[in-house]
Amino acid sequence: MSKVVISPNLFLETNELKRNNFFIEEDGWKKFACSIVNQYGVANCPDETSFEIVQDSTNINAVNVLPGLAYDEEMQAIMNKQSQQFIMTNNGLKKWFVIKYVSTNIEAGTVSVNANGQITGIGTEFTKVLRGQPNFPTKVIFNSVVNDFEYEVVKVISDTQAIVAGNIINEANLQYSVVGTFTPGFLPPVQSRLIYLYDSCAITVIEQNNEPFLSPGQFLIGSVEFSSTSQLIIEDLRIYNMFNGNGGIYGGDQSDENPICSLIKTNPFPKFDNIELVFEHGYQINIFTTSGMDNSPTLTITGGTNNVLGNVPTTIPSGIFNGWVLLNRANMLSAKIIRNDNNKLLLNTNFNKQLLLNTGNDLVIIPNFMEIEFQAYVWNSATGQGKNDLKEPEKTYFFKFSLQNIINRFYVFVQPSYTNTVELKYRLISNSRQGIWRQFPIANFENQNKQQQVLSGSQFTLVPIIYSDSIIGG
Repeated sequence: MSKVVISPNLFLETNELKRNNFFIEEDGWKKFACSIVNQYGVANCPDETSFEIVQDSTNINAVNVLPGLAYDEEMQAIMNKQSQQFIMTNNGLKKWFVIKYVSTNIEAGTVSVNANGQITGIGTEFTKVLRGQPNFPTKVIFNSVVNDFEYEVVKVISDTQAIVAGNIINEANLQYSVVGTFTPGFLPPVQSRLIYLYDSCAITVIEQNNEPFLSPGQFLIGSVEFSSTSQLIIEDLRIYNMFNGNGGIYGGDQSDENPICSLIKTNPFPKFDNIELVFEHGYQINIFTTSGMDNSPTLTITGGTNNVLGNVPTTIPSGIFNGWVLLNRANMLSAKIIRNDNNKLLLNTNFNKQLLLNTGNDLVIIPNFMEIEFQAYVWNSATGQGKNDLKEPEKTYFFKFSLQNIINRFYVFVQPSYTNTVELKYRLISNSRQGIWRQFPIANFENQNKQQQVLSGSQFTLVPIIYSDSIIGG
């Protein structure tokens, strides 16, 4: 890392100190941090509540945004150190909570002052930020309409006790800022007088029914609306904007149904009396165009494949990918899909722009869950019995796969020389929830004879085929 070479008797002025800050920040830790971050947003810190929105314990029409930490694309720390309360109005509009970085000169804690110049603080750190006489004392200003001058610090007694000079009126519950000590006779610009600048957070509530478009550096943390019985409904949206997260891959909060999950092929293995089942549970994007990447990023699919939906140029039904995830398997970066208008995907504005590569993209669309689990029942169609009998649930086959790989396969045993029925179900799983077992949608698949067959009622039949050295359902 670059640095300023400091040695005895070296004179340092503003330019040198600014250069040193640049080496440490812009050319130092920020450059390193940006090289290892795959997504900006809310940080999951053990000692933070991560901007969670909760209903107020006393006011049923109020919510509190709890303390939290987030990072934007400039690696600026969005810090909410205290809970902030918001009163909700039942006006028929949904309320969207957005956070953004701001800076502040206000010091930690609150203070009370009296006519003797005594300052008493709660949660303050006077010994760290103030300097008294005779050592070039600093000054303080208060957020007050009566005590509105700059007051020189006479003495710092402790973190919560100090004395200042000047005419002061008794006042309590004030905030304060620190004015620096400058060369005698020099009048610094107004913007330079307050010498400590702290990371802070601006929380904005946007009232509209559709999810708002956000500017760079803004993050959506949740929404609030009223039910038909005037009860507050809080929706947690932080998972789509987690720092170094994956756009929500590891937690699902949309429907646990996957309408494009299907069996695509069966392959017999006669020597082992089993059959391979090949499944698809996502959409493969082959060709695409992009637009509006800075304010309303949109990806338009011009070439893609899926067994249920067919191949583009077939029109994709609007809304089928709402809340799903766009994943580039080439670099494992992802983005939330706000909604799809046919073949156009509207992406979360805060997604990592490095998701899309110049070449070598491997883009897939998957549900906003972590895993998919398959269940297979196999039985003799004539007798209802077999190696895997519905009457013996412990013999049911279960197979679990990561959703990032949209095509997976597994094997089940079948009864040789008999007609076998295979019944299939699936469910989606995340860290926070587990979907119900669901039937597969009606779709074609290629059977063991390389013919098209329909999977209907989430089951299909294997009729026996005799081989030279073995017999298998085929």
